Amino acid sequence: MVASLVKAGTGSITGELSALPDNTWTKAVTRLNGIGVFADEHRKLPVSSTLSYGLSDFENALRSKGYKGGRIAIADLDEPIEGISFLIFDSDRIGDPRSAQAIWYREYLDRWHARVQERVQDWISRLEKLKVIISGWLPENMSIRDRSPTRLHEELMARFNVPPANMPTFEIYRGPQRIMRVQPKGLFVIGANGRLDLVTATKSWILVDRAEPLSGEPDWNYYAPDDRQKPTKLDKNSFLNVLSQSL
Repeated sequence: MVASLVKAGTGSITGELSALPDNTWTKAVTRLNGIGVFADEHRKLPVSSTLSYGLSDFENALRSKGYKGGRIAIADLDEPIEGISFLIFDSDRIGDPRSAQAIWYREYLDRWHARVQERVQDWISRLEKLKVIISGWLPENMSIRDRSPTRLHEELMARFNVPPANMPTFEIYRGPQRIMRVQPKGLFVIGANGRLDLVTATKSWILVDRAEPLSGEPDWNYYAPDDRQKPTKLDKNSFLNVLSQSL
């Protein structure tokens, strides 16, 4: 997976560059000023052949956005890595494409490790807070009992060397009778920021956080057994309604 330098042209691509979103420029300038190399991980830039054709325009645009480094170069990867097929790097700071590739990939792995680790910690925290909230909603004749925690070790965690974590798992009792098990299922699920199941003897409800990851405030909603399409916001009244169907 060795990178090779792309020969620069002298064409104009100002029109294409003007359509790029601000956050793409921000990320490019931040990474180039920081580590000297940038990869278009969100696929917003033109392809490498287009950028190389108008490399002077691209470098001037970067400088107008705050880039402080040396001459910009573009390197194609012989084989894509993590979906990336080319790199942009400061050729005065980094001497060759192979070094640019090594610097980018090391930073990429470190950045994703930190991101996944933060989301895992946030997920465990949200589960613990949810347990406290539910406990406060219960009638006096009901209580919460902890179960053995559920292991969390999903694909993204293994991929970026994030260690397994324990998800708090608990049950709701009325006296000696178990009414419901609150069972975490996973964090990295499609369309949600984590999922649990509310399991009774005869039914189960799917509970998901619909908030954006790391937004700071969960948005818990559940899907009833007979309607997996329409979410209901979780609050004290809706939760007690679910519990009443379990008695």
